[in-house]
Amino acid sequence: IYKSINNLASSEATLEKYFIKITKEIIKRSKNEILINFHKFNDFDKEIKIRLINRSIKVLRKNYYDPRSKKVINLIKKLEGKKFKSSTLGGCIFIRKKDKISVKIEKNYKFLSNR
Repeated sequence: IYKSINNLASSEATLEKYFIKITKEIIKRSKNEILINFHKFNDFDKEIKIRLINRSIKVLRKNYYDPRSKKVINLIKKLEGKKFKSSTLGGCIFIRKKDKISVKIEKNYKFLSNR
């Protein structure tokens, strides 16, 4: 059992390093916005997509808990649709702009769009 626990811990560390590398490659962050390269995002499997979305929300909103997986999966399905324009999740708004997904805090977006 002890060896299994050590192997799992090692695997988790390896996966986290891989995820950090992916994050640096496809995510650009400015002060109030996160941009995700949509074409590279689509190349990954569902688990990585879920982690990327959760990480984006956590960074912007400074949340402790992730949104429900079912809601994240629904957002991913919407993002992959051809007619997708925008959607909200976890207090953030997701907007697809050509080859990028823009993630902003929902309150800031509503405030700016009313001007």
